[in-house]
Amino acid sequence: MKYIFSLHNHSTFSNDKFMRRETPDKILNQILKDKIYVISITDAREDIFFDYIINKRNDYAHICTVEKISNSVILLDYGNWESYLIRGMEKHDCEGHMLIIGTDSRIEYNDSYTINDWIDYANDNGGICGPAHPIEQFVGGMGVDVLLKHIHKFDFIEIFNAQLVFNKNANVAAELLSDKFNVPGIATSDSHNHKNLIKSYFYTEKKENISVQSVKNIIKNKRFTNFKRYITYRELFMTYIIRRL
Repeated sequence: MKYIFSLHNHSTFSNDKFMRRETPDKILNQILKDKIYVISITDAREDIFFDYIINKRNDYAHICTVEKISNSVILLDYGNWESYLIRGMEKHDCEGHMLIIGTDSRIEYNDSYTINDWIDYANDNGGICGPAHPIEQFVGGMGVDVLLKHIHKFDFIEIFNAQLVFNKNANVAAELLSDKFNVPGIATSDSHNHKNLIKSYFYTEKKENISVQSVKNIIKNKRFTNFKRYITYRELFMTYIIRRL
């Protein structure tokens, strides 16, 4: 059996007009439909989703039971399936996008932070971090030179991003650097549509007790397999163009 990990996703709290339909209830329902074991909603510059689900748990009782395991992990009990929601945010600024995941308190976005500051923040607060779509600078990646400057400080590198249909070579280059410098590389959906939460992901074949530390160990020790798949051109058009109208 596959235990799916999906660690780069967006919701309505990313505050883009075309994301307004990506509500918590749609995402929670999709998590069950896709049988996702571990998920993080990494909204742009906002760590809202995690605490919102806790505070509004009664509103979602018809979907699942929401149980706070820690300040960084929520158990979503669907009756016939259990999923784990991990706190997260995507850093968006000119230095390059980064995923900050699993900190033991709410992530407060600070636009004055450098990449080193964010790495220290994640480490000091019990989380993990890594660059998102690092090679593709058009969508906010940090670029090769900056990536290489910090590469051994990251817990992982996003080596496959399902959205990069117009520059697949950026994924290829990220994976080559991950292999060359022996830094774990993960596949992600970077979903902006709840139906694409598992467009690409990584998975284990063994069920493990979930905590931020256990996820960190799975990644660090490369005890996972990547599943790589791009969104279709139709999905791209419907998500990024039609939904803006």
